[in-house]
Amino acid sequence: MNDASKLVCLLGLTMTFASPNLAAADPGHGELTVLMTAENGALTLQYHEPGKGLEGDPSTQCAIGDKITLPAGGVVNLQFISADVPYSFEIAGYVEKLDIVPGLVSYSEIVTPAEAGQVSAVLQTHAEGSKKVVAVRFRSDLNAFDSRMFCAP
Repeated sequence: MNDASKLVCLLGLTMTFASPNLAAADPGHGELTVLMTAENGALTLQYHEPGKGLEGDPSTQCAIGDKITLPAGGVVNLQFISADVPYSFEIAGYVEKLDIVPGLVSYSEIVTPAEAGQVSAVLQTHAEGSKKVVAVRFRSDLNAFDSRMFCAP
């Protein structure tokens, strides 16, 4: 990750915890916050425990290949930033196409199904038009915040 990318990622994290309008600042609004950073056509995820600020936050960062894991039967706050070029992201049946612009944080909230399962998501690079299909897994054994489970293959 180059210096500019690190700055964009840090800016996104600062914005995540600085704004009173963000779901992460309101623990009753969602059970989990996931910051997704798009760079070089791939996603890096940071899972943040509800109600935790930067101090003592046991967030976990995962470089994902082709899977995103979310707990089943809950509300998850999604936040997106781009570290390089514009992207779009959508989760079939859950998140409509969302534009991700460098320097800005995009938001979405997902109510996950009560049952475990899997759907497809698409990350598209606007510069090249290339698409990456990502499996979104809903796991029913992830009721509590357990960062090790989220990053499991």
